[in-house]
Amino acid sequence: MARYRLSRAAGADLVDLYLFGVEQFGTVQADRYAAGLEACFAMLADNPNLAREREQLRQRPRAFRYKAHLIFCQAEADGIPVLRIRHGREDWLTDD
Repeated sequence: MARYRLSRAAGADLVDLYLFGVEQFGTVQADRYAAGLEACFAMLADNPNLAREREQLRQRPRAFRYKAHLIFCQAEADGIPVLRIRHGREDWLTDD
């Protein structure tokens, strides 16, 4: 089973996302959303080609949508590094 690891930026994104979720939707919903993201990380580690390559970005990461967010990662032989977790409406094209 392949593994995933969060970059420092992705870890900060996840914490920020969780805290925002608690504030806006409550702890139960924030826990569910975080668990869903973590399930996606594990799925992408085993199946990195499920994420689409984003050729328009400098590092050419792969991106996978989970509800309102995009998970940016790189495909590697032993799993994936999760680079960022960004809201789908953010201007992530100019801030990679």
